[in-house]
Amino acid sequence: TISGLSIKPARFRRGTALPSIAKLSKGTTIRLTLSEAAKLRFSFARCVGRANSCRKTRAAGSFTLQGRGGANRIRFSGTLARKRALAAGTFVLSVVATDTTGLASRASTARFAVVR
Repeated sequence: TISGLSIKPARFRRGTALPSIAKLSKGTTIRLTLSEAAKLRFSFARCVGRANSCRKTRAAGSFTLQGRGGANRIRFSGTLARKRALAAGTFVLSVVATDTTGLASRASTARFAVVR
């Protein structure tokens, strides 16, 4: 199971680095705790419509990383792949953990914004 999902800072300037555990000059840190080692799928959806409301979303991309049991910190600069980055705007992050037996956790979500 996933617990304690957070993104700090929740507003950040996009960089060019791929998701990693290395220190970034631009971007944010995604923190979460896992009950056991699992494959993590990070899915991003862009909020569309009213600025303060995030009722409607549109898929913006995803990536996967291997997580370990306990606390995990992922450095994220807004770049999903070498040629794919999030545009400026408000997004919802959804994280699902799948263990070695194939059981998937419920999705944990958090909101954040990418600024110019």
